[in-house]
Amino acid sequence: MLADTGVGCIPFSPLAQGMLSNRYLHGIPTDSRAGKAHGFLKSDQITEARLAQIRALNELAQARGQSLAQMALAWLLKDPRITSVLVMGSEFTTATMKSACAWADLPTTGDGAGVAS
Repeated sequence: MLADTGVGCIPFSPLAQGMLSNRYLHGIPTDSRAGKAHGFLKSDQITEARLAQIRALNELAQARGQSLAQMALAWLLKDPRITSVLVMGSEFTTATMKSACAWADLPTTGDGAGVAS
């Protein structure tokens, strides 16, 4: 639909409430979104199966020379319908932002996905 109408998209929560960062690789930190009683992400959503998926994605990202967050953002931004991503969070510092966006400096394989050669 977006491509048909020429409309762009800005995805909500491109890092899946922090799950596509390194924050949850080893479980649920007590000071994380899922570790708190309030908020959108609930601890029961971080199952062992979900953690296995996150870890597998992290391994794929590392094999590509990227962090999990870098791969997630690159995957979204390679789609021409995606005009931008909004990345924020309580732990998101300038250094974290620079690291998450460093995929843009990686050589690509021609598909624009920020894949290390």
